[in-house]
Amino acid sequence: MAAPLVLARTVAARAFRLNPLLFSVLILSVFLFWSYRGPVQQQWHSMKLPQTSPHLTSHPVDVLVDHYKKKFERMLESQSSTLEEATAKYQERYHRPPPPGFDHWFEFAKKQNSTIIDDFDTIEESVQYLQSARPEQLRNAVRSAASAANAKACSWTTRDGRPNLMQCDWMGREVEKVLALVQDPLPDTELLLNSLDEPRVISPVGTSNDDQIPAWIDASRKSIWDRVTQICQDRKAEPSKNAGLNQKTGIGSLKFVTDVEDAKDLCKHPEYANMHGFFQAPTTFLFTDSVVPVLSNARPSTFRDILYPPPYYIGVKDMKPYNEAEDPDWELKRPQLYWAGSTTGSYASASSDTWRSSHRQRFVARVNQLSNESATFLTETSRGVWEPFTSQDVSPQLYDVKFTNVVQCEESQCIQINDYFHPSEKEERSTSFHYRFLFDLDGNSFSGRYYTLLESKSVVLKQTIFKEWHDDRLVPWVHYIPVSMDMGELPELMRYLALTERGSRISKDIANAGRDWLRKVLRKEDAAVYMYRLLLELGRLMNPPP
Repeated sequence: MAAPLVLARTVAARAFRLNPLLFSVLILSVFLFWSYRGPVQQQWHSMKLPQTSPHLTSHPVDVLVDHYKKKFERMLESQSSTLEEATAKYQERYHRPPPPGFDHWFEFAKKQNSTIIDDFDTIEESVQYLQSARPEQLRNAVRSAASAANAKACSWTTRDGRPNLMQCDWMGREVEKVLALVQDPLPDTELLLNSLDEPRVISPVGTSNDDQIPAWIDASRKSIWDRVTQICQDRKAEPSKNAGLNQKTGIGSLKFVTDVEDAKDLCKHPEYANMHGFFQAPTTFLFTDSVVPVLSNARPSTFRDILYPPPYYIGVKDMKPYNEAEDPDWELKRPQLYWAGSTTGSYASASSDTWRSSHRQRFVARVNQLSNESATFLTETSRGVWEPFTSQDVSPQLYDVKFTNVVQCEESQCIQINDYFHPSEKEERSTSFHYRFLFDLDGNSFSGRYYTLLESKSVVLKQTIFKEWHDDRLVPWVHYIPVSMDMGELPELMRYLALTERGSRISKDIANAGRDWLRKVLRKEDAAVYMYRLLLELGRLMNPPP
C-alpha cells in the first residue's frame, strides 16, 4: 500500500506547483478512490461465491462502447451523397416514392451541410398513423380540436408556401425563425402546436372512427398507465433485437441499457407504471385518441404526437446559452455525478403517497442512500473474468445530487417531501460544469437542459422514457450514456467510469464526442432540415393528389 501513496504524494506535489486547482481535483480523486476501495474490497474478500458463479468476459461498458461506435460509423458511411441515392434509399426504406419537393429538400440539406440525409425514421413513425386518413378529415380534425375550450394548442397553417404561427406565441415565433432558413415554398398544411409540456395524442384502441370530432379528455393528477398502455394488449410480444448483446453485458439483476428504443417501449416494461411520475399522476394531461396531427416536444412509445425540434432547444431555452468560459477542462472537473433541480414530473396529492416512487424522487433517494438499497457491482477476479457481488455501500461520495425546490404538491405532501429530502439552496447553472458527470432525467416531459449539458466538456448520463426528434442521430454509448429506469446499474456504472483509468478515458471520449456531434447535427440548420422534410410528408397527407 505504501508505494501508491508515495506516488500519489509525488504527483500531487508537482500538480500543486503547476496548478492549485488541478491539485484540489487530484486530492479529491484520490480521496474518492481510497474511501470507496476499502469497504468494497473488504466486503468482496469476505464473501463466499458459489463455485458456478456467473461471470462476464469483458466489462459491459467496454462491450457497449465498442458495439455502438461501430454502429455509428456504419451510419455515417451509409449516408447518401446524391439525389438518386437518397431517392432509392427512401423507396427501399419506406416502400413508397419520396414526397413532392424531395429534390428541393435534398438540395437544401446539402446546402446546410446536413450530415444526416437518410435517417429520419422518427418522422416516418410520427406520420405513420395519419396515412389512412383523408386530407379533409385531417383538416377538419385540426379545426375542431383547436376550437375546443380546453385545447391548450394553437393552430399552425401554411398558405402560399409560408408558415403562419401568429397564434402560437413565443413557441410559434421560434419555429418561424427556423423555417425562415427555408426559401423554397412549403406545402399547404393545417396543424396543431402543443403548448403543454406533456404529449397529447394516445393511440386509439379498437376500431378508430377517423371522422369523429376530437375531444380533449382531462386526466390530470391521476394514474394514466392503464389507458396509455391499453394498446399493448393487442400487440404481439417482440423478441429482443439485442439478445447477443444482452448476454455479453447482463449478469443477474445487473443489466445495462443495450437498446434505447426497447428501454422506452412501454409495452415491454409494465414495471414503469410505478417508476415514473408521468404515469402515476401527471400535473397536466389533456389527451385525445382521435386522429389529429399535433406537434409536440416529446412522447412515450404508445403516443402518436408528431415530434419536432422544441423551441427550448433551438431558440429560447429554459437555461441560458452555453458559455464555454464557465466550463473547465475535464482534468479540472470533480470526478462526481451532479444533478440539482425541482420535484417536477408528477403531482403529489394528499390522497396518494406515490411521490416516493416518482422518477426524480427515486433518483435523489437512491444516490443519497435515503432508501437504504443494496447494489450489484462487478470485479475482475482474474484477467478477463468479471463477477458480481452485492454491497449496501453505493459510494455516495461519487454523487452530488439534491433537490433545490419542492413543487407540484398539496401542502401536506409538500411538507412530507421537504422533511424527507431537506432541499438545498438553488445553485447557479454554471455549477454543473465543474463536474465530470452530469445526470439528465425527465421532468413533466423532456428535459430542456439536455443540449446545454451535451455541449459542455462533461459527459451526460441520460434517463428518459420520452422519444424526441433527435433520436435518429444521437447514439448511446457514443454521444451520451443511457441509464435504465430502475437505475440498478448506476452504482457500478459510476464506480467504473469515475474510479478506473479505463472508465475515465471512456467518459472523457464520450464527453468530447457528444460535444462535437451536437455542433454538427443539432444546429438550428439541422432543425430546419428536419422541419422541411416533416412538412413535405404532412403536405402529401393533407393535400389531395393532383
